[in-house]
Amino acid sequence: AINAWARSKEPDAVDRAEEILAWCEESYASGNNKAKLNSLTYNSLINCYSKSNLANAAEKAMGVLDLMKEKSRMDGFEDCRPDVVTYTSVIDALAKQKSV
Repeated sequence: AINAWARSKEPDAVDRAEEILAWCEESYASGNNKAKLNSLTYNSLINCYSKSNLANAAEKAMGVLDLMKEKSRMDGFEDCRPDVVTYTSVIDALAKQKSV
């Protein structure tokens, strides 16, 4: 669902993607193991930021990257490790911010 918002051109796409991520985090914390976040989920959010027109999109993308690095060091969250897609999307967000 986050990836769908990343591809949409809706002005509230970032807000919607962040809402879904927050719901997943809350749901997982409440015991729903199917809502566990992983690198694909976070990459979709970073991609959403990089495609948005937010002035702070690069900052938000970097924040998610930092969160992924931190989480991936925790037991049970190794699947949150940043990958080539993560870094490519963050670079894209940084490049777009520079051109604005």
